[in-house]
Amino acid sequence: MSLVKNKPSWFDAYYVARLSGLTPSESGKIATRYTEGQTMPLSKGTTKKSIAKNTRTEIKRGKDPKQASAIAYRVARSERAKKGAATRKKK
Repeated sequence: MSLVKNKPSWFDAYYVARLSGLTPSESGKIATRYTEGQTMPLSKGTTKKSIAKNTRTEIKRGKDPKQASAIAYRVARSERAKKGAATRKKK
């Protein structure tokens, strides 16, 4: 049984592959390939530290550094909006 809702574990994927009639080694390869894409979500902070952490995470996932930075800033901006804070400082 998967501990995370809506995200099957490696064993879940292996079990389904075995039920479809594949050998244990084929099922293991399929299960590994199926669950490799599951990664931890980005942190939901708005600080410079959390933005840097999210940027590093996205770069490790294979994104272009500029795109990774844009994703990290978008996450921080949406969190700031959820908190009700102003998106820009007033001068």
